[in-house]
Amino acid sequence: MDGDKIIREAKEEFESFKKEHNLKAGYDELNKHFHVSDHLVRDGYAPGELSRNICVRASNFIMGWANYLHGLLMPNPHHLISVNESKMLSDVDKKEVTDLISSIMSHNSKELVVHLKNNPADDAKMIDEFLEVWKNDLFPRVEKIMVKINEGWNKK
Repeated sequence: MDGDKIIREAKEEFESFKKEHNLKAGYDELNKHFHVSDHLVRDGYAPGELSRNICVRASNFIMGWANYLHGLLMPNPHHLISVNESKMLSDVDKKEVTDLISSIMSHNSKELVVHLKNNPADDAKMIDEFLEVWKNDLFPRVEKIMVKINEGWNKK
């Protein structure tokens, strides 16, 4: 199946799921933040599994940030990039990174519990929560840290 057809079918399924479960999030907004379409085209789309796919994609997306942030706190001594970036952060920044990782892990572990339950209504709540938390909490905090890292590289 070609990418355009996959995305069209996914959007149709999403609209039906959204109405059935009173989802607040829209497909385009989820795609903007979590790159859902790229994931569906790359990894495949199974009709009937879209809510699970979106939850897993959002979870993987924020876990990617958790892993990057973890490297800022505990850089591999053999990885020059991580070592340098870690030095760019103050102790206050590192405390914020620790708190940010805790927030990410709280939401990610919740998604794992939802995943185990395999209930579409719970998936819908999780999708809305992921989007809300990313936009209003995690993204602004990640952006603040990344601006500091970028400034650090610009000084080198």
